Amino acid sequence: MLEAKDADGNQVPHYRRSVHTLEKRGGHWVVVASAGAQLSDGDVLRFLERDWAAADVARDASWIEKNYHDDFVGISSRTGKFNSKADDIADVKTSKNTITSAKVSDLDVRMAGDVAIITGTYHSTGKDEKGADFSRHIAYTDVWKKQNGRWLVWSSQGTTVAP
Repeated sequence: MLEAKDADGNQVPHYRRSVHTLEKRGGHWVVVASAGAQLSDGDVLRFLERDWAAADVARDASWIEKNYHDDFVGISSRTGKFNSKADDIADVKTSKNTITSAKVSDLDVRMAGDVAIITGTYHSTGKDEKGADFSRHIAYTDVWKKQNGRWLVWSSQGTTVAP
């Protein structure tokens, strides 16, 4: 993701997909051709969903700060508790769980203007606060809202399902 500016001078993300052709010359790989195109909103959202899973593994609270809408509300798949943006940031910082892998799949993106609904499955593995191994399978729905050219998570709800 690159940062760009819109017509009003506001910073907005700029996602591109690129293909590079390389040749080995004089013992070094060099780019000899490139082609690129801007990603569609659907592809950006699929990227962000996968990036979110990577942020879970990295325990990256800054990802939440940057990518959650300020009035975010989520429902925990483990407890059923309603969470705000601040709650999720605090949870990442204080949780004793360690996620070693996280993957999203079966993504379906539906859009209506500046709102998108994504359904999918999330599978994570790791160790809980007591050191016991876990493997979680969650079916989820995320609602994203585009604001100032940037997609932000507006709501998220997960349900634990059998593998």
